[in-house]
Amino acid sequence: GKEASTVAPSCPREAHAMRMRADAVLLVISVACCRAGQLTVDSELPSLGGPLAAPTFAFGPQEFRVRGPIVLVSRGDFDYDSCPPSLTGPVSYAVRGAIVIHVAPDVRKCSYEQHCRSLSALGALAYVSHRQNAVQFDPVPGRERNNWHVGDERRFPIPAMDITEAAAEPLVATVSAGARLHVVVWADGAASEAASSPWVRLWDGPVWITIQVGLTLQALLVVEMCVFRMFAFVREDNGLRSTIPQMLVAMELVANAARVAYLSTDPLMCRGAMPKLATDLLIMVSAGVAAIGTALFLVYFLEASANAGIASYGLSQRGGCYLALFVAVAVALDLSNAVVYSLAVDETAQLVRFVISGVLCPAS
Repeated sequence: GKEASTVAPSCPREAHAMRMRADAVLLVISVACCRAGQLTVDSELPSLGGPLAAPTFAFGPQEFRVRGPIVLVSRGDFDYDSCPPSLTGPVSYAVRGAIVIHVAPDVRKCSYEQHCRSLSALGALAYVSHRQNAVQFDPVPGRERNNWHVGDERRFPIPAMDITEAAAEPLVATVSAGARLHVVVWADGAASEAASSPWVRLWDGPVWITIQVGLTLQALLVVEMCVFRMFAFVREDNGLRSTIPQMLVAMELVANAARVAYLSTDPLMCRGAMPKLATDLLIMVSAGVAAIGTALFLVYFLEASANAGIASYGLSQRGGCYLALFVAVAVALDLSNAVVYSLAVDETAQLVRFVISGVLCPAS
């Protein structure tokens, strides 16, 4: 705590004095202009050298300058009986006056902001997220900038940053091995964040907006087609019926309505317009219902082919079993989003689920 300060070293002599007071000193500097938001490592350990990116979370301050020792915490150090979660064990006494790196954060129940609140109550100076389980996918830091949960105030005074990338692994490994490192972190405001974060540049750029508008209009067109087709089927069948054509159109209507809601508001949490759970639910509804609609379309196609006398496309008993299995897997994947989110969220599980969903849910 005595080492912590909100003043950055102003000259190499002061930085050298800091190195004399610790086993190793790490300077993490966010420089102005074109290098804003970049983290520069300067220490006695060569493996820690090189630039690091640390985009800020949207709920935290965008201008700050903080200095203090590094303390690592992980998901196992928190008690998630309620939110904010309670930090337990000896590490709860070490975070006072420290810059806390949260390794492999668990944000299924409690958000990043709630973790910040818990650590701030214990005297932490800053919060740094490092999603270690995502490093294998070579991520770009800042992806979780707008991740928030229902109940968050979306404003909090202590700095919150993300260093989820492979380049941060040596830093985490060195601190885990027992090295005493001190850091200086600062940011120069929202303008520098836009200049430094590839995610912010992407989301604010014309390409992303064009894709978002194009996909939204496409989903709206399908919704319009489904409405008119449903009206035609209802008039032809003298009311709503549990026929395959009506159920198929109903599934597509629901799936594309969810797509419109998702794509027009907050795809990939680019705007922070919806909480994380809402975006997950929209994806779940869209993907799962679309898969069921695809299965209904296959049944409809096979029945029409059989009625037309095309024997090779007849629905055999084995084919019916495969279709039933298809629907069962589609429903299981539909529910897996909620299960993975609430019970065992993991980057690998999420990736596998999305890949399988992409195979089972063609652009129907």
